[in-house]
Amino acid sequence: MTEFSDLMASVARRDDAPGGDTRSNDSWRVGVSDDWLQGRTAYGGLSAALCLQAAMLQTSDLPPLRSAQLAFVGPATGELTLSPTVLRRGKSAVFVGVDCHGEAGLATRATFCFGAKRPSTLNHVDLPMPRVPALRDCKPFFRAMPGLNFTQHFDGLLAADALPFSREGAPT
Repeated sequence: MTEFSDLMASVARRDDAPGGDTRSNDSWRVGVSDDWLQGRTAYGGLSAALCLQAAMLQTSDLPPLRSAQLAFVGPATGELTLSPTVLRRGKSAVFVGVDCHGEAGLATRATFCFGAKRPSTLNHVDLPMPRVPALRDCKPFFRAMPGLNFTQHFDGLLAADALPFSREGAPT
């Protein structure tokens, strides 16, 4: 089983540029093990995280991430190639696009917006926490589900109602 932190650390600059010149090569590579698959493709959350990792490795001095748009276009399998491009760098925001290609072609297209902090009159700190039972009283959320290998990397508990897809009432 490949730990998430090990997978993120394994993202490496591609070294197959003509003549071995890696200075002009703006893409990254990573291999995703079968334990991260969701059916025949990498788990979407992992694909998103890999795209973000490549954007941050490629682009220096990024402000905090503010938003992300992701399109899961095709299966992310085999060795993945991540190609980040700075779309625009302004005074307070940087937009970075990342294309992730697998052995079947384009797998994920991501657009990230990184932006400097700005003052705001909105305050969401005072939102009340929902009431949930004690951890010992919650049922496990994840169970062995065929084709969803990636769930073994998560611990999850169901705080209320029925499991999704269980037909035991409406989950909330």
